[in-house]
Amino acid sequence: MNRRQFMEIEDQSWCPAALRDGTTDFLQTVMTLTDPYAPIRPLLLESLNRCGTRRIIDLCSGGGGPWQRFYPSLHKDLAQPLQLWLTDLYPNPRAGLELQKRYPQQIGWWPGPVDALGPPEQLSGFYTLFTSAHHFPPEALGHILRQAVKKGQGIALFELTNRSLPAILLALLIPLIVLLLTPLCRPFYLSRFFWVYLIPLVPLLALFDGIVSCLRSYRADELRSIVAQLGDNGYNWQIGEKPSNFGLTPLTYLIGIPQGSQPTERSNP
Repeated sequence: MNRRQFMEIEDQSWCPAALRDGTTDFLQTVMTLTDPYAPIRPLLLESLNRCGTRRIIDLCSGGGGPWQRFYPSLHKDLAQPLQLWLTDLYPNPRAGLELQKRYPQQIGWWPGPVDALGPPEQLSGFYTLFTSAHHFPPEALGHILRQAVKKGQGIALFELTNRSLPAILLALLIPLIVLLLTPLCRPFYLSRFFWVYLIPLVPLLALFDGIVSCLRSYRADELRSIVAQLGDNGYNWQIGEKPSNFGLTPLTYLIGIPQGSQPTERSNP
């Protein structure tokens, strides 16, 4: 199955914020309930230690990504406080409010739009992209990696979506899951119920974008090809797959760390 760079509706500037936020809030709820990225948490922990950084710049955060489950465990396992900036081209600052209330000095939403292709210079740290690398064509994804190399910053891409028939078949269940999980989305907004149950555009949007996400997803060998085009850049790259919690489709990852980065002192994981 060849990769297809189809359009995702929520990426478009004309997509109403209520529909985009309804979709990303649903994805955030799924992440919080299922913790699908748990298998790669040790990889991120080791990468942060090797880079010696305690500041993460999360690009394309959407509804907050996996951080409801990720941040408390990383914060506990690292020897020093972990600062996290959530960013997005279409920021949703109300997402993740509960987590931000628990860690008001460490977690925040960047106040304005942040394009992953050119983050502000003051956003320095370890870049992460969760379930978002597939949004970019190969040239753009290569640019994101190249700018991290140019700045000497670590970077990690983690993909939950998968370009396979099982993944697409699972995506067909998305409308039903949206209907079941919407009452659990927090914080509560009446508009979300309107666009889910009265005029069900959020389930349809999540279904369409979910299938397109599968078709746009990169495989490990394709990520290796993109990295190969960066040339000799003084980085150590890890690219591969990890079995998911549910054993249905694997998690794909790419991690880039400057050569010569030394492990930092840390607490036992």
